Amino acid sequence: MNIVVLGLDGTEASRSAVRWCAENLEPGCNVVAVCGLRNFGELVMSIPPFDGAVIERKILDRLRRDWCQPLFEAGLHCRTRLVHRPQADAVVEVASSMHADAVVIGVELHHGIGAAFRRGELEKVIQRATCPVMLVPVNRSAPTLDQPASHAVA
Repeated sequence: MNIVVLGLDGTEASRSAVRWCAENLEPGCNVVAVCGLRNFGELVMSIPPFDGAVIERKILDRLRRDWCQPLFEAGLHCRTRLVHRPQADAVVEVASSMHADAVVIGVELHHGIGAAFRRGELEKVIQRATCPVMLVPVNRSAPTLDQPASHAVA
């Protein structure tokens, strides 16, 4: 694989996806770490003005420093993208524009309303992505690239 889009949203599931990429992708592979940022203009109308560009730089710096470090250490080339769209839309948009070979997303296997919402977001990525999507579960062994599909975790 040459280009892999990695969905990052600050959760433990994202950490699992980062670990999977660091452990399974070949050194030299290009990873584009994507974080979607919803437009929250309506929510901040009542608070004093702030510099959105400064906040975005801080988010990108943190993504590079705290989230992409394991990828750099594994010999992967990592770029970060902050996209003003919901996470699922951001991942699909970047994967399409970069002609990605794969998308890697971490998932938490929970039940309830919150889980149903997250599944809905995952379904958007799976249905709209123009490349294969690898779902990496939290705290479970994810299949490696060389394992047969029968070893995959459902």
